[in-house]
Amino acid sequence: MEEIPQNIREKAIKPTENLLPVKSRQQYDREYGIFGIWKDANAIVQITETVLMAYFQELSEKYSPTKYSTLRSMLMVYKNIDISQYHHLISFLKVKSKGYVPKKSKVLEGEQITKFIKKAPDDIYLVHKVILVMGVFGGL
Repeated sequence: MEEIPQNIREKAIKPTENLLPVKSRQQYDREYGIFGIWKDANAIVQITETVLMAYFQELSEKYSPTKYSTLRSMLMVYKNIDISQYHHLISFLKVKSKGYVPKKSKVLEGEQITKFIKKAPDDIYLVHKVILVMGVFGGL
């Protein structure tokens, strides 16, 4: 097979990096960095399912197994490794995530908005009310 020239490989890196979400890019980089540090500390050269099982086992002692998707994306982009095909790892994470309830964003209900607009004193909350009304109706 023919070797790909360096300039072509460099050009291909840019669009590949844009596959990651823009808003949470720093979080993805941080998680990938943590994995890299762990890998170096344990003298890991090749990333295999066994290596990832050990890594996620250590993580599961402190955290819920939600870091999987972040690491999966980073390994796909930077190392071209598809860990979604690691069936033992997926089964392990499913067992570990039993009972895990993700945090839900707090959202104001319509009646709470109405109550705030009607009952909150204008001399203190007028700016908040204007911002709330603009946000709600601007979104519609």
